Amino acid sequence: MVGKGTQTFSQLNGSFLDQETTLAEKISMDRMDALAKIVVAFAPEGRQVKMEDIEYLQVISMDENHLDIEVEVCEVDGCVSMLIPVMFPSPCNSGEDEECLIDNIEELQDSAGGLVIKRRLEAEEENDYNSSLEGLFDPKACATEYPSWWIFPGQREDIVLECETIRTLLNSADFRQEVSELTSYGISLERDYEDAEDVKGDFEVMAAVVQSVGPAGLYIVARIQDQAGQSIIEVPLQFPKSVNESSEIRTSVLGILASIHV
Repeated sequence: MVGKGTQTFSQLNGSFLDQETTLAEKISMDRMDALAKIVVAFAPEGRQVKMEDIEYLQVISMDENHLDIEVEVCEVDGCVSMLIPVMFPSPCNSGEDEECLIDNIEELQDSAGGLVIKRRLEAEEENDYNSSLEGLFDPKACATEYPSWWIFPGQREDIVLECETIRTLLNSADFRQEVSELTSYGISLERDYEDAEDVKGDFEVMAAVVQSVGPAGLYIVARIQDQAGQSIIEVPLQFPKSVNESSEIRTSVLGILASIHV
């Protein structure tokens, strides 16, 4: 933050630094409530801020494209300061255009409410998903009897490593939707080819994890909601053909993922 001595030096030299700092301080004082809402809404992922935890905030710099807000957040275990950069929706001609800067802050404030609600809903969905995951990694949920076509990775280190790498990848957040779709696909296949009794009527996949990957297919454990309530089911998915090379396992998985989007 620019100190008073620096402000005096800037005034004597007529530099832009003093104009910028003065305008930043003015906006900090006049628009504190708006800035607090903007910080809560636009804080980067992993640095979320709650309104009630904000102890202090101030605009420390700005230009025609963005502003930097310093905020001190205090929780039970102490206080921490962080810098929150916020891009303007409509760039100004310069950092001295007060009217344009205020217009941008007001526009950011208007959109902040919707973003806060969106983040809250996403957090609730994440909590619901994590609750649905409970028990899926429990050894008791693991398959006690694989289907007759299942092939274990065996002793080949490259195949064992590839199967575990793919399993870990599919269980990451990036593939959550795809694994859910694979589960629905597997349930549909069971209904088409046999009298499946695990799922009653319409269903929703609440959470799913890939328990095992092998040269002949995938084995998924999922929590579903159907007409009978919630239950944990096992969903095996067989590749079109079993493979012998580690590189072919990934190709087979990609093939199944592609087939559910046809």
